[in-house]
Amino acid sequence: MGTELAIAAWEMTSGYVGCLAGGGECGELLRKIDWARNPLGSPETWPIALQSAVRMLLHSRFGMMVHWGPDLVTFYNDAYAPSLGTKHPGQLGRRAKEWWSEMWDDLAPIFETVRRGEAFYVENAAYHPDRAHGRQTAYFTHCHSPLWGDTGEIEGVFLVVTETTRQVVAEAELKALNVDLKLQADTNAQDRDRIWNLSVDLLGVADFDGVWLNVSPAWTTVLGWNAAEVVGRTSQWLEHPDDQAKTQAEIKRLAKGATTWEFTNRFRTQDGTYRTLSWRAVPTDGLLYCVARDVTAELAQTSRNDALNEALGLANQELLDQREADRVRQVLQRELSHRLKNSFAMVQAIVSQSVRNSPSAADAGKAITARVQALSNAQDILVRALNEGADVAEVITTSLRPHVGADHAQVSMEGPPAFLSAQQGMGLALAVHELATNAAKYGGLSVPNGRIVVQWYLTDDNFCLLWIEKGGPPVTLPERQGFGSRLLTRIVPSYFTGNASLAYAPDGVRYELNGTIADDRR
Repeated sequence: MGTELAIAAWEMTSGYVGCLAGGGECGELLRKIDWARNPLGSPETWPIALQSAVRMLLHSRFGMMVHWGPDLVTFYNDAYAPSLGTKHPGQLGRRAKEWWSEMWDDLAPIFETVRRGEAFYVENAAYHPDRAHGRQTAYFTHCHSPLWGDTGEIEGVFLVVTETTRQVVAEAELKALNVDLKLQADTNAQDRDRIWNLSVDLLGVADFDGVWLNVSPAWTTVLGWNAAEVVGRTSQWLEHPDDQAKTQAEIKRLAKGATTWEFTNRFRTQDGTYRTLSWRAVPTDGLLYCVARDVTAELAQTSRNDALNEALGLANQELLDQREADRVRQVLQRELSHRLKNSFAMVQAIVSQSVRNSPSAADAGKAITARVQALSNAQDILVRALNEGADVAEVITTSLRPHVGADHAQVSMEGPPAFLSAQQGMGLALAVHELATNAAKYGGLSVPNGRIVVQWYLTDDNFCLLWIEKGGPPVTLPERQGFGSRLLTRIVPSYFTGNASLAYAPDGVRYELNGTIADDRR
C-alpha cells in the first residue's frame, strides 16, 4: 500500500503523469528509470509526439514497441514482453542495438528503411532471438512505421508485432500433410491413416448430396463430435442457421465440378458455441474431398488489428491537426509583424512631415495627434478584419466619425462591397481623415448646410474613390502645399499603385483616387 501511495504521489508531482501513468508492469518499470541519465532526458522534456506514442503503447493490449531518437531508445508494453523471453524486463529504456546485438544485422536495414519514411511490413519473418534455452528460431508478423516528431521530422520507429511461431509451425506441418494427401494413392494404408489421424484440420469425404462418408479425428478435437455422430448425415444439423442456404448452394456448385478454394461457414460445437471454418474442397470420382481450418481465433485477431489501425489513424490525424494549427499561428505572427512595421513607418512619416510643415510646435502636436488617432482607428478595423481584409465602407465611416454626427446627416456614401489590404486600409483612413479635417475647418462640414458625397467604384480589381464637397464656403487655392496635400496626392495613391487628383473648385473640394486593390483574403 505504501509503495502504491508513493507512486501516486510521484505521478501527481511529476510533469508527465499522462505519458507514463498506468501500463501495468512495463509502465511501473519505465517510471523507475533514471531518465536524467538516459539519452532521451527527463520525460517532461520529451516531444509531444513521443509522449503520445508512449501513452498509447502502455494502454494497448496488443504487442507494441517504440524506438525513439538517434540511439533508438526502447519502450514496449506488457503485451509485447512475453515474446522477449529472458530479455525482459532489463531492456526498457536501452538502445536497441545493445539488446538486439545477436539480430542487429537483420534489424538494422529495417530501421534504416523506416527512417527514410517507408513503412516495413512482413509476415512470418524468421529471427533467432536469445531465449530461455539459448538462441532459437522464432517467427513474427510485424510492421515498423515511421514516428514523426513535433518538428515534422522522423524521430522514431513504431512497431506492432505478433509472434506467429506456432502458426508457422502448424502451417508447415499442414503443408507437409497436404503434400502427403496428394500422394496418398502411392502410399500404403498405414501412411494414409497417420496423416488422417494427425491432421489438426478437419478432413472429410462426402457424396454429392453432402452426406459425410468419413471424417478425421480433428472433428472431435475442434468440434467435440465423434465420427459416429457425423457419418451418414449431412452437416446441416451442425451449420449455423444463417449459413445453411449458402452451404447448400456451395455443395451444389461442387457437384457440378467446381472447386472450392475458400468458403467460410460456422459449425456448432458440442458445448453449443460456434466455430468459424474455412473450407477447401474438390470433387473427384463422384466424391467431395474436403479440408476445413478453424479460423475463429484468426478472425478475432483481424478484428483487433482493425481497431488498432483505426486508433493509429486517429493518432496520426491528431498530429496532422496540431501541425496545421502551428502553421496557421506562424502565418498570423508573420502578418502581425508585417503590419506593425507598416504602422511604425506610417507614424514616422506623419511625425516627420507634420513637424516640417507646421508653423509652430503646438500646431505640429495637434496635427500629429489627430493623424495618429486616425491611424489608430484604422488599426482597430484591420485587427478585427485580420483574416478578412479592410472593408472600404467601415474604414470611411470610422474615419468620419470624429467630424460628423452619429447620424452622418451631412454625408452620403455609396459604393459596392470592397475589401482592401492592411496597408491600403491605413492609407485610405488617413486620406479620409485629412479631407474631413479640412472640410470641418474650411469646407462642406464647416456650415450646417454643407454636404459631403463619398462614392467608390470597383471594376475587377480597378478601384476609384470620389470625395465631393457641396454647400460650403467658397473655396480658394491654398497658399502652400503641406503634408496633407502630399499625403492625398502622392503617398496614398502609391499604396494603390495608382494616382490621385485634388481640385479646389469654387463650389467645393473634389478629390479622386484611382488604382488597384490588394485583398488580404486572397
